[in-house]
Amino acid sequence: MRLLLPLLVIAGACPPECRCDSRRRVYCNDRGLRTFPSGIPQETQILYLQDNILESSSALNDGLMKLTELEALMIYKNRLTEIPAVNSASLRTLRLNTNRITRISENAFAKTASLRELILDDNLLTTSGISSVSFNGLSKISILSMNQNRFTEFPPELPGSLSALYLAQNQISFISKRSTTQLTNLTVLNLAENKLSDGSIEESTFANLRQLKELRLGHNFFSSVPNNLPRTLTELSLIANQIMTLKSACLKSFQSLRSLDIAHNRLRWVEQNAFDDLLALDRIDLSYNSWTCDCYTKNLVMFLQTSHSLSEINGDIRCGSESIALETITDDQLECETIKPNVSVDQNLATVQFSLLGKESPPMSNYKLHYNELSSNTSSSVLISPEENIQLQLSNGLWRFCILNDFLSPELSLDDCSKISIGLSASSVGPEVTEIAAVGPEAIMAIAIAIVSVVSIVVLVVFITCRRKQYSQMKYLSSTEPLYFVPKRFIPSQNGTKSNTKELTLDASKEFAVTLMLRQPPEDNRLYKVQSDASDVYDTGFSGSSRQDSSLFI
Repeated sequence: MRLLLPLLVIAGACPPECRCDSRRRVYCNDRGLRTFPSGIPQETQILYLQDNILESSSALNDGLMKLTELEALMIYKNRLTEIPAVNSASLRTLRLNTNRITRISENAFAKTASLRELILDDNLLTTSGISSVSFNGLSKISILSMNQNRFTEFPPELPGSLSALYLAQNQISFISKRSTTQLTNLTVLNLAENKLSDGSIEESTFANLRQLKELRLGHNFFSSVPNNLPRTLTELSLIANQIMTLKSACLKSFQSLRSLDIAHNRLRWVEQNAFDDLLALDRIDLSYNSWTCDCYTKNLVMFLQTSHSLSEINGDIRCGSESIALETITDDQLECETIKPNVSVDQNLATVQFSLLGKESPPMSNYKLHYNELSSNTSSSVLISPEENIQLQLSNGLWRFCILNDFLSPELSLDDCSKISIGLSASSVGPEVTEIAAVGPEAIMAIAIAIVSVVSIVVLVVFITCRRKQYSQMKYLSSTEPLYFVPKRFIPSQNGTKSNTKELTLDASKEFAVTLMLRQPPEDNRLYKVQSDASDVYDTGFSGSSRQDSSLFI
């Protein structure tokens, strides 16, 4: 019976529009209340007043001041315009979100020294509505949430005991170093959905945030990863910004970073070695970006292909107008065009300029103009930007000019350079200015292959020619028709007289052999050829009327 007395007391004292239980909880939520209900037990520890139409009033303050044992007050989704007065050293949770609170007055939390969690989301708080004494007395507060208010700057003089601060969905465009100096215990900071950009964060703003682990900067207007972020971060979110390039300096020394979310940006390039310090990274989201398929993406492809520590890679990462998956792309698809400088000379003054022909250049690209006199081993260089004209006063000689991008091109071929003569006549340098490069093993091998190829072709041509000639002779000699040869001395002259050609004397054996090989020529006196050894054939003149011996025309 004695055990039931406290329950009966609480149940009997409960207001008719509320519900009370034995755990000292009073439920007055969603009752359409316009005024604070009377008769709430003073022993109440948790009071639910959300989803009503309560307004700030002295009656509300007086009723709450009597509840000296409150540990949690839920009074969100009402019409309050100021922080209600609470008198409870035991209060740990106060939820005032979705009201109409415009300011936090001085000493509003003077009698709630044990408050750990304060939720002020979806109100009308402004930067001017918070003063340096607004949070006096909150020495133990750990969580402060002021999402979806009207702050234009980072709120000043926030409690130094905070471990988590939520300021998303505001209009913050500037964060001063002074406003974060005291936040040495902060581990979570959410600044998503504000108006932050590259110049919004004052230098050294995060210098004192030595305990920060989680930083959310998504849905802002950053075009690059902010500089000087705390190196203690384990989670960094930059989703839905305007970042185009990942620079190595911005991600340097993040050896504790485990999660990087940089989806829904305008990422196109990654600087060399940008991921080298991300030794603990096991989750990355690079989806929905505009990656280019060129040499500036090689570092990213290599990182994704070789980083076995990644347990999760979110998004279908693609590049180029054809939307090629980066995981399938090859090195020969990631090339950049070389740049050849344009050089004009006026006496000893050389003007050098180059153009990207309308193509975008990564912001981390530092183009250098390298120039040297070819007879000298020394060279000089100077930074140059696209479309910029650089004038150089040079001595007479033969000069070479090259555009070198230190980020990508450690070497250039001679075709990527311009060679110009200064102070030399055309006859002294020849019709074309050239340079003989040092011949390396690869060049020697190429020359040897070329020589062997030429010799092989020549030998092949000679061989084919000889074979064709031999084949022609064989075909000629194998003809089915009889072939005759009549020495010139047996050929009748056209006028019936003997030829003046000197006759050659044949010895008996040769003349006998020739006689045997001769046959009667046709009446039209045409010439015939006889197959014979070249050494046994003699040519001479003959008059048909001088000799009628038929034995010679067999």
